[in-house]
Amino acid sequence: MMRVLIGITTLLASALVQAYPHYIGHGYTSCKSCHYNPFGGGIVNDYARVVNATSIASGALYPDSWDNEKVAYHSDFLFGAYKPKHVRMQANYRGIQIISNPGSSESESTRWITMQEDLRGLVKFGQSDKFLISGSVSRTPRTTRSSNGQRSEDNYRSREHYVAYRPNQNFGVYAGLLDQVFGIRFVEHNLSSRKFTEVSQNDQTHGVALHYLKGNWEGGTHLFAGNLSQDESLRMKGISTMLERTVGEIHRVGFSVKKSSNEFKDLLAYSAHTRISLKSGSSLQFELGQTKLTPQNDVDPIESRYAVLQTYLRPIRGLYLFTNIDYFKPDTSKDDYTVVWGPGIQYLPIHRTEFRLDLQNIRNFDPEKSVRDTWQLLLQTHFWL
Repeated sequence: MMRVLIGITTLLASALVQAYPHYIGHGYTSCKSCHYNPFGGGIVNDYARVVNATSIASGALYPDSWDNEKVAYHSDFLFGAYKPKHVRMQANYRGIQIISNPGSSESESTRWITMQEDLRGLVKFGQSDKFLISGSVSRTPRTTRSSNGQRSEDNYRSREHYVAYRPNQNFGVYAGLLDQVFGIRFVEHNLSSRKFTEVSQNDQTHGVALHYLKGNWEGGTHLFAGNLSQDESLRMKGISTMLERTVGEIHRVGFSVKKSSNEFKDLLAYSAHTRISLKSGSSLQFELGQTKLTPQNDVDPIESRYAVLQTYLRPIRGLYLFTNIDYFKPDTSKDDYTVVWGPGIQYLPIHRTEFRLDLQNIRNFDPEKSVRDTWQLLLQTHFWL
């Protein structure tokens, strides 16, 4: 079976990838083939592990004696030592060093943030994995300190748990705590397309998501009741929908709409996006959207607009050179806006390991003020089992 899997992977290496939306540059359009959650994120399946190890991550650090079959075997959880038929596991650590205004003697500052530290598990059974039960436990280190200098206790939470029923290859129902269905799921959760539409790192919600994929069309609808661990008055309840179409076999265009509210505000968000394959692992992603935030206290609504452009170039296997441009206008009735832009490098030296460097310039354009630019250097590490 492993030889068959390796054979298919080798033949279709340019069309099968896992994890990030910019991997459409390899010709892959949908998240469903590599993630158990068809909207992306969460635990990946066996096929994704094999593809990442044999086609995406650099092969330079593997011993010369290892062929693709041996690399694929060691790509599994605990390096292939034990693999139950119906259970899949995954562990992740992701941390980032943030250096603000590097090189400035007056305002340089440095801090380390643990962004992800979790353990995920999934039970699958039935023909073609018709039934799924998935869960996760995440640790969020506390950064605050008490008056005696002691750090408060860490926070443990679940960022995803759900049950799923997939009667056929075209349709699935997912119920539980999930990321919201909206737009491009950029890995950078601080982009305006994720922050101000409230679909960022900690915006998971309890609800039911429907997924459909057939031919060139893929879509999803998400009915949600907010995160039930929050106070009821804070829970954002509503609905979101996303629809995409494959164009020219390797590109995607789509749009999203989301309406949610709690006791304090109403949020309406809508966007259009495209993911374009430039082939050989290179790609371009673009999302343009608008939000309308209406406070529940007779204050006039605020409309905001954003645009995110992301380009990725892959000169060699495992290495990606990228550029982000993030435009955000907090109030469309005013003239000021902010642009965050900069280049970066993503490198996967071997399966299970990722390093990333981002250089960001944050510039505010305001005709009534003069604000100095801010620079940030972001050094990110990611390890998984």
